[in-house]
Amino acid sequence: VVGVLHEPRIALIDGFVESVAELDVFLQQCNATMEPVLLFVRGMHTEVLHTLRVNHDRGTLRIVPTTVRFDASGLNTLKDIAVVAGCDMISSTKGDLVTSLRLENCPRIESAMIHANKVVIVNARTRGAVESHVADLRRRRSEQEHDALGELIDVRLRALSAGHAVVRFVDDRDFVSSSQAV
Repeated sequence: VVGVLHEPRIALIDGFVESVAELDVFLQQCNATMEPVLLFVRGMHTEVLHTLRVNHDRGTLRIVPTTVRFDASGLNTLKDIAVVAGCDMISSTKGDLVTSLRLENCPRIESAMIHANKVVIVNARTRGAVESHVADLRRRRSEQEHDALGELIDVRLRALSAGHAVVRFVDDRDFVSSSQAV
């Protein structure tokens, strides 16, 4: 285990963070409270990642950014995390802006264990929602005729249990190092 966050807030952005200015209000709130935050995004500009790292090293922010790829295996990962965390994600497809992210809208989860190749999120408060989500995935899997799509659902099912989700990183050294840079 690289680290454990106890009762961190969790934020999900289904998009790319292009500049620090997009997160300015959120970062100021995080600085004021010094609460640990697990931030899942599709990607971020190196300037944003560098800013988060410098502020983490200084002790002025406790944000752990994690990149969730937008590929076949990561396509629904943010949805699964949202169910386990009991929150919604910022998404441009819903008309949301990254600038609308606020700390008070980010729920706390019980814990997050950060490993070199995965993050394990534990949150028993959402057990019912996770069980319902898993049941829906199992139903969709039983109706799936295409092996490749069925295998993607199987991966999602293996990552979910009643109280937690496991987010695995791809076997790409650069991806892992950038996603775990802070």
